[in-house]
Amino acid sequence: MTVVFLDRRDDPLNLSYHCYLTQSADGGATWSANEKISTVPSDPTFAAQIRASLEQEINAGGLPDALSTTAAAGLLGEYIGVTAWNGHPTPVWTDTRNGHQDVYAGYISEETPVFLRHFDARLIGETVRLEWDLAADEPILGFNVYRREGSGGLESLLNRAGLIPGVQRSFDDTDFEAGKSYEYALGVKTLEGSNDVVSQFVRVHTAPHIFSLGRSYPNPFQTGTVIAYEIPEEARVSLKIYDAEGRLVTTLVDRRLRPGPYEATWHGEARLGPAVASGIYFAVLESNGRVQTQKMILLR
Repeated sequence: MTVVFLDRRDDPLNLSYHCYLTQSADGGATWSANEKISTVPSDPTFAAQIRASLEQEINAGGLPDALSTTAAAGLLGEYIGVTAWNGHPTPVWTDTRNGHQDVYAGYISEETPVFLRHFDARLIGETVRLEWDLAADEPILGFNVYRREGSGGLESLLNRAGLIPGVQRSFDDTDFEAGKSYEYALGVKTLEGSNDVVSQFVRVHTAPHIFSLGRSYPNPFQTGTVIAYEIPEEARVSLKIYDAEGRLVTTLVDRRLRPGPYEATWHGEARLGPAVASGIYFAVLESNGRVQTQKMILLR
């Protein structure tokens, strides 16, 4: 069973779309990873772009140039369907990338085994969690996880220490830069094949770091409190504790840090070591001219 459909997953602005294909070998109970079969995305504004280009060339007294080298399709998928050729499912669709409506087809030269029920990536705090499930009980040697920056970048293998065990169904990626988009694919290593059966890439956009001083925990506290903070860029950072009169009690951090989340613990001690009295204290975070303050209560 073969299904073709249109999807905007590659465009964060939810405007352009591609034609995708998925297959089922068990009557629709499970489906293969979605496979992109169109080579250029559909752009709903394409017709207006063509019209403007033609008008500009005509007004200049010339003849319109061919538009076959454009990187965008017009009404991609206005007509869409699946046929068969040489026993292989062949998706067909129309688009107007050349200035008029043509028919395009995608030929699947080899049958791709249906191994994955689903493969998903999502951002959880400072971790990209990859999760998957198999559609069949076929023996699996293990898995490989591939990542690339943006769309079409150079792929890198994340599990460099060796195959992920065949019984595992998740993988955590923590080594990435905040504020960037990444795409992940899962490779399935079977007993029969020498090469991975690789899924389609799924995209995750990681949130950028911000300048932030979080609430200390616990607060109020007796023996110690943890102060969380975050830095958006590499810079010199200071985290200091002041009493209610504005006098410096101690300095917890005073050094250059890379962007990211951090924690510091204060045990209710002054700079020279003695414990301070119960009362109200303030944690002050400073970096690149920015300042944030949090109130803490020490109970002896």
